Amino acid sequence: MEQEKQLSGTESMEIITRMINTAKGTVRDQSFYFLLWGWIVIIGNLGQYYLSRFTDYEHPYIVWLVAILGFFASTIHGFRQRKEKRVITHVEHILNNVWYGFLVVLIIFLVFMSKVSFNINPLLMMAMGWATYLTGIGIKFRPMILGGISFWVLAILAFMVDHETQSLVMGFSVILGYLIPGYMLRKKESIDAV
Repeated sequence: MEQEKQLSGTESMEIITRMINTAKGTVRDQSFYFLLWGWIVIIGNLGQYYLSRFTDYEHPYIVWLVAILGFFASTIHGFRQRKEKRVITHVEHILNNVWYGFLVVLIIFLVFMSKVSFNINPLLMMAMGWATYLTGIGIKFRPMILGGISFWVLAILAFMVDHETQSLVMGFSVILGYLIPGYMLRKKESIDAV
């Protein structure tokens, strides 16, 4: 019978540090999604705001069809990433499920948005803040954590303004919550890759 080798405290810490760095590196490759969906949500919100405020178009929400492109781009990118990866870390698994949970919440909000008079932006901002905050905690990336908090703070403001203005607040929250952290994460990814 083979005996297991006892690791010293230093060896254990080195292994744990390597595992954390591997997890952080693979999770940080996710800036693509924050940037893609950041721009889609901004286009959707500002487009809807413009159409409802400055035109007589009866269906200003039509601009949200751009999300279909985002869905396909995300799906294709995700399949390519899975093919390239050999191992999925525990942190990645947890954070993937956080975003799957967010998707479930999003679908429920969209199906029942008529029950809240279509004022779902503050609710979405709270859910986006939750998922973004947890992602920031998981990858130990402070700008993402602050991005999640900014969604929550601006959700409070969105509850206090009219439906049209909520689109502007949501657009601004996405800049703070997705785009700025997403670009900072991409920059960090490129530095870490060197």
